[in-house]
Amino acid sequence: MIAGPRRTNFSTTIETHPSDSTAQGMVERAILERLGEEHPEWRPIEWRLAAAELGLSSVWQKAKPDAVWRNGPDELIVAECYARVGSLKPGHRRKLAMDALKLLALSHHCPAAKRLRCVIIVPEELRKQLERDGWFCVALRMAAEIMPIALSDVERKLLTDATERQADGQARARNRKT
Repeated sequence: MIAGPRRTNFSTTIETHPSDSTAQGMVERAILERLGEEHPEWRPIEWRLAAAELGLSSVWQKAKPDAVWRNGPDELIVAECYARVGSLKPGHRRKLAMDALKLLALSHHCPAAKRLRCVIIVPEELRKQLERDGWFCVALRMAAEIMPIALSDVERKLLTDATERQADGQARARNRKT
């Protein structure tokens, strides 16, 4: 007797590695899409075209930001999006710092820098943390405009659950080392 295909019952929750950032990526894409819809005057443009228009070298043409919009004839908005909630840990600060460094360097290497508006888009929940007076927050605000955006309840839950999974995974990894 030949057995047929094995049927499997899938759970409604997908087990992922604790460091999986799929949820953050999904929320970032949703935020960027929503921001574009909220600003119909911002027309999306491919980074490759924007970089060529700005006269950037090939090194900077490869440094693809999360989103680029044209706002009228004279402004290009170059954005990095950071979708996390909760207290900023050292790894989170590093990611924000890398995004800010990319935007800062990009603006310094751009012959038409006056046309460039560099922004880091973050959930509204991070606004207060990034308005502090410590050197990190001041440097971040000097490198790029911080643009807070409200999350939907579903987005907030996805991010909270992902953060908890990541924290649990880090705790398990520390326990294995001891």
